Amino acid sequence: MKLTAKIIKQIIGDKGRIFNVTFTKKDGSTRSFNARLGVHSYASKTGGGRKYDPSDYNMIGVFSLDDLGYRTVSVDNLIRLKANGLEIVFN
Repeated sequence: MKLTAKIIKQIIGDKGRIFNVTFTKKDGSTRSFNARLGVHSYASKTGGGRKYDPSDYNMIGVFSLDDLGYRTVSVDNLIRLKANGLEIVFN
């Protein structure tokens, strides 16, 4: 079974729940931060929005609590996900 954005969102649970994610960035470096799903308050201040759906590219859109910005994380590049007291390490 292929890991998809939909499966990851089910693991994380409710929108607004804080979780930690570690992944490999495009440049090959590793990044880890605390994040939430479903945060829209900062988007309305900038007046912008995505022109695409991240799940079409097997990505999830999150709000980083570490630097208060929106980020997209590739599900294919996940290293570790910690949510709901559960820690999952990916290959």
